[in-house]
Amino acid sequence: MTDIISLVLNFLGPLVGVLIGGAIALRTQSSAFAGETSLRIRAEKREAYLRFVAAARSWQATVLNPEVNIRGPAVYGNRKYADAGLAYAESIRALTEVRLVGGQPAIDEAWRWDNALRTLSDAIANSEDSAGAEKAVEACQDAEAAFIAAARYDLDNAFDNSPRRR
Repeated sequence: MTDIISLVLNFLGPLVGVLIGGAIALRTQSSAFAGETSLRIRAEKREAYLRFVAAARSWQATVLNPEVNIRGPAVYGNRKYADAGLAYAESIRALTEVRLVGGQPAIDEAWRWDNALRTLSDAIANSEDSAGAEKAVEACQDAEAAFIAAARYDLDNAFDNSPRRR
């Protein structure tokens, strides 16, 4: 009887050790993969947010340039607007990226900043005095600060929002 028990233990001992070792290795590998995924998600979000900030600031700088091109109503509804050209196109492209990878608060604040920039373009072209443009610039600055705060919050919590951690 002891020979049978000894034989079973000699056979099962290494097998159990291999199974435990495999389970530990799998858990470690899964944890490492989750960490890498979280880092990749955070990096993608950060890059999209940076592109949007740069593009939106370029849009604002372009329309604030005294030599900005003012387009007529035939192109843009019933009102004139200050044309940001390529800066506008880059901003829309970056806004789309934010919508694809961003958290909802960052998306909402990006839309708010985009609307503030549109209002600024309208105010530059249609305001008789500088008060309307100054108010629109302040709205852009507020929207930029709100977007940056939302983006920072999203990046600080990017690890909590990763698919593996839900």
